[in-house]
Amino acid sequence: MEKKGAVEIQFNWILVLVIGAVVIIIFMGFISNQQGVSAISANILTASSLDAIFHGYEGIDISDAIGMPKSKINFDCDSFSINGISKQLGTLSVFSPVYLETDKLNILSFGWDMPYRITNFVYITSPDVRYVFIGNSDFAREVFEKAKGKIRADGFTNIRAVEDENDRRVRLIFFEQNPEMPESLNRLDLSISALKVDGDKNSGTLEFFDFIDGKFESRGKSYYVKEASLFGAVFSDGIDSYKCNMEKGFDKLKIISQIYNKRINEIMEKYNTIEENNVCRDFYQDNLLTIFDSISYLSSFDFKSPDYENIIKAADEIEKINNEADALSCTLIY
Repeated sequence: MEKKGAVEIQFNWILVLVIGAVVIIIFMGFISNQQGVSAISANILTASSLDAIFHGYEGIDISDAIGMPKSKINFDCDSFSINGISKQLGTLSVFSPVYLETDKLNILSFGWDMPYRITNFVYITSPDVRYVFIGNSDFAREVFEKAKGKIRADGFTNIRAVEDENDRRVRLIFFEQNPEMPESLNRLDLSISALKVDGDKNSGTLEFFDFIDGKFESRGKSYYVKEASLFGAVFSDGIDSYKCNMEKGFDKLKIISQIYNKRINEIMEKYNTIEENNVCRDFYQDNLLTIFDSISYLSSFDFKSPDYENIIKAADEIEKINNEADALSCTLIY
């Protein structure tokens, strides 16, 4: 009888332990589920907030820094995602590294004019990425000065002057020279990429490089049109992303150029209703063919075309005529 009572007592304790364990497992599962829901909610809120900020900066020139929960953000041409929560970028051109793992973002926005305002390009980076500008020309210094203070950037005329600051990621921008690795940055734990720039503030060629197995390997060539486009290449560590975002920009160029083409017709209709001699009517009649040819070229240009020098000429022609119209107090093209 004593043995039977002892067995029953042991069984009861085992049953209590089992039930207690099940309750704890269920409770922990509930907490874990709630934490998962909370994390997803936080990611959705962060992604939605960034989406609103990115699109809000499309219409203004700005430089800003924002704090956020530490997250890994992945970017491609059409979208960005935070821990699986994705947001579409649509027609917005966002130039950035392929990924950022950070609790702080640097966001810049520069207007792209051809010559009239087409859009604002948005640039995303973080203080975790160091940008090193290397060149000894006035243009190299001008580009560096525009970036300095807005992102973590250093400028040097000589690559041997570059110092190691224990960075994890570095992007080197070389002007009029082939990329080479600074001896001070030759660390195995360092992620490094490079960009070669040949040109001036209006246009030029680009070459993208990754540092692999102890040397820089070219990932392809492209070009830039105006400085806003060049900064897109500075912030994009992948050539495919850069090209895709520039194609979005040129799609907008086509649409807006067609709008200005209609505006020229409206200007001519206005001045043609004036019977007496009119300086502005004569001015536009004399320049009408050049204006239409230039705008037509802009409205049909494809970024995949290598003929970028002619698009600069077309934009310059329109800007020149617009300035002359301004001097005559005539209606402006833009």
